[in-house]
Amino acid sequence: MREFILQELMQLTVINNNILLEYVDFCIENNIGHQIPRKSAIHHILPRAKRLPFQKYENLKEHPWNKTILTNYNHYYAHYLLAKSISHISISHSFCAMHKKDLINGRLDKIDLIPEIEFNKIYEERNQQSSKYLKEMIKVNDVIMSRGTYNNLRYPRPKHVIEKMSLKMKGNNNIIHLPGVIERIRKTKICNNLDIAGAEKAAITMKKEYITKDGKITTIYKENAKKISKTVTQEYTDQNGNITTIALERGKSKRLQMIKNGKWYVIRNVFDANIEMILPSAYVRKISPGLYTKTKENYLGMSAYGKNIFL
Repeated sequence: MREFILQELMQLTVINNNILLEYVDFCIENNIGHQIPRKSAIHHILPRAKRLPFQKYENLKEHPWNKTILTNYNHYYAHYLLAKSISHISISHSFCAMHKKDLINGRLDKIDLIPEIEFNKIYEERNQQSSKYLKEMIKVNDVIMSRGTYNNLRYPRPKHVIEKMSLKMKGNNNIIHLPGVIERIRKTKICNNLDIAGAEKAAITMKKEYITKDGKITTIYKENAKKISKTVTQEYTDQNGNITTIALERGKSKRLQMIKNGKWYVIRNVFDANIEMILPSAYVRKISPGLYTKTKENYLGMSAYGKNIFL
C-alpha cells in the first residue's frame, strides 16, 4: 500500500519528495499497533481534512491500511513531516494547531517541539495560504463574495466571542508588545513595499465619497470614526465597580507600557534649577506640550513647566 499512498499524496502540491517519502515510511514503521491512553493517537496517513481529496478513506474500518497508531511525539512529528513536504492550508493549519494544543494539554513537553524559528516559518506559510484561500471569490445564491465574507455570514460570531477576541488584543495583551514583532512587521513592509502601496490603496477606499440612505454625502473614514468614537467613549462599570470607558483604559494601559519601556527625563524648573523630578516620558508628554509625541535622544524641550533633559 506504500506506493498507493504515495500516488494519492502526489495529487497535492508536493514541495519536497524526499520528506514525503520519509513521512509515509515513518507512519508505517512507527505503528505501535494498539492505543495507550493519553500517550498515543490514531493517525490517518492520508489526511481526512474536508479540503483534501481523501474523504473516501476516512473510515478506518473499511480502509485499515490508512490507519497507524503513533505515540504522541511521533504523531506530532508525522504532522511536521507532512507540513514540510506538502503545501496545503489544511495540512499546515493542522500542524500549527497541534504544535500549540499538544503543549497546552500536556501531550508534549516544550523540549519535544521543533525550534521556534522553524515553527514561525511554517506558521507564516500557513497564514499566507489562509489569506489566499479566504480572498478567493465564490458565487453564493447568485451573489459573488470572498470565502472570508461567506464564512462570516455562515458562522456569525456571538457578541461574547467578539468581545473575548477584542480583549486578547487590548492594551498590553496586544502581540505588538512581544519581542521582535515590530521588527518582523517592519521588515515585511519594507521588503514588499507595503507601507506605500497599502497607504495609497487605503486612502482611495477610505476617502471615496458615497451617499447614505439619508441622502448625506460621507466617506468610510468619517463613518468609521463616528463608530469608534461612540464605542470608546461609552461608559461601563469595571470589575472594581469604577465607571470608565474603553478610551480611558487604553490610555492607562498605554501609559503603563510606556513607563515600562519608554525613556525617562529630568524635569527641571525654569526658574529654579535646584527643583527637579525624574519622570517617564509618558508623564512628561502629559504635562509638557513642548515635548514631541515621538521623543528623540537629542531633543531638549522647553515649556511653561520646565526643561526636559533626556537621561
